[in-house]
Amino acid sequence: MKNIGGGGKQFDLIFCNKVFHHFVTGTYQGTIHMMENCMNKLQRQLSSTGMLCILDYFYNGLIIDSFPSWMIYRCTSQKNWILMKLFKKMGAKSAGNGVCFQSEKMWCELIERCQLKIKVLDKGSIFPMKVIKQIFLLSHKPIEDCIFICEKKEAVETISAI
Repeated sequence: MKNIGGGGKQFDLIFCNKVFHHFVTGTYQGTIHMMENCMNKLQRQLSSTGMLCILDYFYNGLIIDSFPSWMIYRCTSQKNWILMKLFKKMGAKSAGNGVCFQSEKMWCELIERCQLKIKVLDKGSIFPMKVIKQIFLLSHKPIEDCIFICEKKEAVETISAI
């Protein structure tokens, strides 16, 4: 993430395949901030008509939209070996480093903050999850392979003005 820069090059297409949820730091807020910083860097690398394609998961909360995101981060970033074993049995495979999935709303807000406009949003299939995990995470069933195709807001505004 730190080495994103491209040496001033511009790209017509940048594709991120299930990587954003792995950009984690020591805190949940720091993790969200790192994701935003990365997306801002990628946005600056796009050519004026370039597209940023993001493929990832949605974990939408039942009551509080961001709760599953926060809870998954907290559970998967545990360093306590007993808790790590417990969460591994529940399906977490992060070796205590953590992962941070976003809800659909969180993704849309992040994209907006990074001066990008969603051109296409294609929701993937529902990921199978046991009811007990849904209750624990206060989550709807997660949706996998969600695709955002985004373009720079300035490109949209320039094209609209022509």
